[in-house]
Amino acid sequence: RNQALTTPARLQRTVRKNLNKLPNDLLTAVSKMNPTELGKRKIIGRFPAMMKVFALATAAGIDERHIQLTTGLPERAAPNLALASLLAWDESTRTDFTKSVESPKTKAKGPKLPDLIVDRLKLKIDIDFRRTPLQEAFDFIAEETKVRIEIDGDALKLSGYTKNMAQTFKKKQKPATESLAEILKKYPAMCLILDEKKKVLTVMTRPVAKDRGLKIYEIKP
Repeated sequence: RNQALTTPARLQRTVRKNLNKLPNDLLTAVSKMNPTELGKRKIIGRFPAMMKVFALATAAGIDERHIQLTTGLPERAAPNLALASLLAWDESTRTDFTKSVESPKTKAKGPKLPDLIVDRLKLKIDIDFRRTPLQEAFDFIAEETKVRIEIDGDALKLSGYTKNMAQTFKKKQKPATESLAEILKKYPAMCLILDEKKKVLTVMTRPVAKDRGLKIYEIKP
């Protein structure tokens, strides 16, 4: 009798592939949700980013008979992730996933965003980070300002930094640049590269930026 078998190594690759794919799947689902409460909308909106951090922080080990997945997260990350999961599930029971996401042209008109990234970063936002992983913190700022922020993980590693470094601080209706500066001041080698042409803000380190001949974006007080 033929029976499909899998090896721990193959199972590990499958689990890793699905885990890496999950944040994008969640982003598609969350984009169709419309929570009525602002607090729930923010938490659910951050759920895909939380899962991205979870996937990045998960290490897999294998032996002859089984695989082991270990995820190291800051103290506050677990309850935040659990809350986001619960709220997203609850909202999913009221969401029609057969509807396509509205295009920008059909959405209700709101305040026009500045064209330049440097001006969008001046927008005032609320921040309440409680041991929030670095990746999640930048993702939240990116969402609030509608600025694409990318982290050069390899550059950070060369200076001993990780995407999981915990951020704890509050800002009430302050320019996003203040929150960025609050993060950067703790890590002397970390810097920002602003590319208006590509419309992206990259988080990297000064030594790598110097080697690549990149102009560092210095936040002005």
